[in-house]
Amino acid sequence: MKLSFAGNAVPCTMNTSRPRTFSSTRTNRLPSENRITSEVPSRTPSRSAIASPSLRLAEPAKTMTSTVGNRIGTVRCVSEDCCEVVVTAADAGWLAEFTRRLVADRLAACGHVIPVIRSIYRWEGEVQDEGEARVGLHTRTSLVPAITARADAEHPYDVPCVIALPVRGGNPAYLTWILDSTDDPS
Repeated sequence: MKLSFAGNAVPCTMNTSRPRTFSSTRTNRLPSENRITSEVPSRTPSRSAIASPSLRLAEPAKTMTSTVGNRIGTVRCVSEDCCEVVVTAADAGWLAEFTRRLVADRLAACGHVIPVIRSIYRWEGEVQDEGEARVGLHTRTSLVPAITARADAEHPYDVPCVIALPVRGGNPAYLTWILDSTDDPS
């Protein structure tokens, strides 16, 4: 697999601890055959690159093109196009139904609901300590205003927690799936 960013090849490596294949057809490969490297000489990695997960990129990008098996996909700048939107609520059932409606309306590709979290916050001058539920919605950054408007209209809280966290990278096929599973508002 070759990765290129804004038309420039970027040094990258991915080490796997078990045999994997990136095509839709399974083949048996040795772990040593699954190292992904570019044809560009490697630069000395920064401390942050050494501490990062298995896929290391030498520089940020505007466009990422990847070849997975025989499929070529282009993922536009992931830090601008995809994000995770966090929403909390007192009732996990309500939050799951809210998430289901957002996915059905193509405002989010998916939502990972965590039914029990502990929230400590200040409200009306007092420190509160209560149980809540949390969802991480994977969506387009451009859909955050629509999700926020839906939360403002439907959420039982006066001031619902709706925050968007940037996606700085990830599996190109998954990021493409997020874009394919949501509507482009433009």
